Amino acid sequence: MKRLVISILLALIATSYSFAQFSASVWYDGYWSEWHTISPSYYKLYGNYSSMIIYASEVHRSYYNFKFTITNYRTPSKDELKQYRKNNEWIQYNGTAEYYITDDYMTIKDIFKKYNFPSICPWKHQVDQGQTPCLKRTVNAIIRIQAYKDHPKRYSIIFDDVALCIDLESLYFKE
Repeated sequence: MKRLVISILLALIATSYSFAQFSASVWYDGYWSEWHTISPSYYKLYGNYSSMIIYASEVHRSYYNFKFTITNYRTPSKDELKQYRKNNEWIQYNGTAEYYITDDYMTIKDIFKKYNFPSICPWKHQVDQGQTPCLKRTVNAIIRIQAYKDHPKRYSIIFDDVALCIDLESLYFKE
């Protein structure tokens, strides 16, 4: 009986994590979009606190739509975090952002204007069926993390005159 209860609890925990959602907002032309809840039935987020990918739910994560990596990540001390929170400052890092463009959407701004999300899926563009190929762009980025108590929750990735803000909501990663 004890094993049954533990198995059920573990299944519930695994289910709640795999169906966790996150939110996103995009910035371009000087304005932020509304926050959009991203359902795990459409897109998933995978990674750790210094690098994340966003990919469509129905494909392997190697076919990601968007990726960012912090190149100079370090976990701030408790005193540093307290100071950031007190001053309402974000922690700033350098890094890269990767995304895909097509002939129809030549810039990330074009994609954000149409979808409010980095939603070009390279696996959906099948050249043998007459679709234009995707081109992966890797660019320098500034990544800001909102000051936090327990673990990072909100990221702002700034690149190519746009920004993507991700709120992890209930998601967290093992350090």
